[in-house]
Amino acid sequence: MKRKDKETLRAWTLVLQLGISMMVPVFVGFFIGKWLDGLFATSYLKIVFLALGFLAAIRNTYILLKDYVDRIKKQDQEKGVL
Repeated sequence: MKRKDKETLRAWTLVLQLGISMMVPVFVGFFIGKWLDGLFATSYLKIVFLALGFLAAIRNTYILLKDYVDRIKKQDQEKGVL
């Protein structure tokens, strides 16, 4: 596989990982909150767990992007670009 093809594949992989890591915690938080609302006969837990899902999504995105940027910086240093 050519180097440019590998870089393109890595970029697509990052995009897919970002999408999944942002959507899954939000949906899981919402459905857990909805289930708990039904269990305890409340109406606010889905909002609370939805907010926790958003916070988890932000955290996941930060970690993924930080690792990606660190990897790019390391590659640039090895090449002598920086």
